[in-house]
Amino acid sequence: MPTKGLDNVDLALNEKVVFVAGSSHGIGNAIAHSFLDEGASVVVTGQKPDAVKQCIKELKENHEPRSIMGLTGDLTSTEHIRYCLRETIARFGRLDVVVANIGSGRGRIDHDLDVDDQEWNDFFQVNLFSGVRLIREAIPYLKEKQGVAIFISSIAGIETLGAPVAYEAAVLFLVSNASSYMTGSVLIIDGGRTVW
Repeated sequence: MPTKGLDNVDLALNEKVVFVAGSSHGIGNAIAHSFLDEGASVVVTGQKPDAVKQCIKELKENHEPRSIMGLTGDLTSTEHIRYCLRETIARFGRLDVVVANIGSGRGRIDHDLDVDDQEWNDFFQVNLFSGVRLIREAIPYLKEKQGVAIFISSIAGIETLGAPVAYEAAVLFLVSNASSYMTGSVLIIDGGRTVW
């Protein structure tokens, strides 16, 4: 079943192989569902084995089991990223899309800059550099298939009404041929939060 709002659009994503980091729950999980709905094969990842196992079980209830793979571990580690990408290639033989949906999901509510350097460093290591490492390691595989890399950074998460649908639609559009003239674009999907 196509993603809500994209029912009559053929995004030509069938037979694509998609690696979705941080997809055992939340926005990443919604994105994984959408790619499977479009006929792609999906690698689901997460740090917690039980969460990944449950996610895979739920995905297999509605999608072709052979098109789903689950990997558990710490995607802040370059060695683990390499392992996961090798496993993806071993299973599916290719890699077309990488969605770097890596982040702590935690931040400070106050806007006080009285934060020590280590806290800033930890924040950037998880929320920025982990995605950079993932894409850097995936680039050789993506180049083979003229693949696509997507970075997700969320202040709203799934708490914003409709956020998963908006993220799903945006990601599917960005990896489809319909967006072939877009490069290096930033789409802000926040339910209007940054307007104020």
